[in-house]
Amino acid sequence: MSEVRSINHGDIDLFELLETLWNGKWKIIATSLIAVIIGIVFIVEKPNSFEVITPIQSGKQSVFLQYTSLNNLLESNKFLLSVDEESVFSMFVVEFNDYKEMVDAVSSSEFVQKSIKDLDDKGKERALIGFAKLFKLSAPSKNNNKWTLYFEWHDSLEGVHLLNDAIRKVLSNIKDAIKANFENLALNIDINNTRELEILHNQLSLLSQEVDERENKRIQYLI
Repeated sequence: MSEVRSINHGDIDLFELLETLWNGKWKIIATSLIAVIIGIVFIVEKPNSFEVITPIQSGKQSVFLQYTSLNNLLESNKFLLSVDEESVFSMFVVEFNDYKEMVDAVSSSEFVQKSIKDLDDKGKERALIGFAKLFKLSAPSKNNNKWTLYFEWHDSLEGVHLLNDAIRKVLSNIKDAIKANFENLALNIDINNTRELEILHNQLSLLSQEVDERENKRIQYLI
């Protein structure tokens, strides 16, 4: 008899639970609808984001064979620069990772300009650096033995355009740096040549004086 009462008591508890849920159905439905609406608004308002990853590597060694004699000249003049695939790629990595060119590139984006228009100068600078850091150059890892360029942007085509713009700026700066080193090399060679000419001129003058002195001594001896 007690077992039957226990079962009936369990049935009554379940009924009460269902009745409680039924009475609060509108609250549950309203809460679910609010959550769904918030989710839809978040998805609609959130801008699309695209991730692009591409491998990057140094140029082929054959491209730099024409600079062999120039590299020998640089080495003989104790310049810490050589025009080969490794040194030029190293310059590219250093130049790209300082974000200056990337900041210049993203600042031309209409999306970025709208995003920072209400910020002060320091805020704009920090925001531009933040946008620039969305474009990364990653070193080789255990799983990948190549350098990779990665960026995340709301518009894939604009992202590619900004990245290409930054790469062009980086390569232009590298070219200017190499050109400046060549100009310094030419200047040093001119200075060294001038110094050597002066040394030779002085040696010739001393030799001429010695010859004149010997001739004068001979003349005096003959007299």
